Amino acid sequence: MSLIQVQDLTFRYDNNPQLIFDHASFALDTRWKLGLIGRNGRGKTTLLHLLDGSLPSGGAIQASVSFTYFPFPVADPQQPAGKLIKDTIAPFSRWEEEMQALLEDGSPAALDQYALVLEQYCQQDGYTIDEALCAEVGKLGVDAAVLDRPWQTLSGGEQVKCMLAGLFLKKNNFLLIDEPTNHLDADGRRRMAQYLKSKSGFILVSHDRAFLDEIVDHVLSINRSTIQVQRGNYSSWQQNKDQEDQAQLLQNQKLRQ
Repeated sequence: MSLIQVQDLTFRYDNNPQLIFDHASFALDTRWKLGLIGRNGRGKTTLLHLLDGSLPSGGAIQASVSFTYFPFPVADPQQPAGKLIKDTIAPFSRWEEEMQALLEDGSPAALDQYALVLEQYCQQDGYTIDEALCAEVGKLGVDAAVLDRPWQTLSGGEQVKCMLAGLFLKKNNFLLIDEPTNHLDADGRRRMAQYLKSKSGFILVSHDRAFLDEIVDHVLSINRSTIQVQRGNYSSWQQNKDQEDQAQLLQNQKLRQ
């Protein structure tokens, strides 16, 4: 078990004096499948970017895992899909080029450096990553042959599936998944739900409440002034919220009488 500890998270955009988060604190287990919910404009995507470090924040975020946001931008869509995804998991291409150059050098210093790079490569399963990636995309119904095609020739659904499959092969990583059902038809959403149910260690944002309900085991809710964590899925969270709202309404009525 490992915890993500968020303390006194505070953030506002430079062009807006209103705080998005005001000293919010919460803790997450890295094994959970979390659904992130909140009204539009409440800060769901902002929170994900605060966690992955692409936005600066006040407060402290302590974690033994790295964070990766999905979807990520693709710099060179002409690359083969497999190479692009592999280099997102770890810098395999750079390591392979470096090892080849060091072997060609052949000096004692170069061979010592080669051993260090090789150790990194093996720690990230460099010799089996191709097979692992083929197997992983297959779980989402993608033919492994698409990995040999240029990224830009893949359909939107194929890109989504390949990207997500690759990120789940990344070690010591906690995924921040923002709307993965975009570009997916009904069968694609069903496969994606089955796939995510078999995984752990992520935060999921989706406007598809049935999809969210089927997958998550905890809910991270952004409220008007707080961020709360609750065990269960979206439906159980909504039931609890309705009960709390009703209790608050009754309390207000008593105070007015």
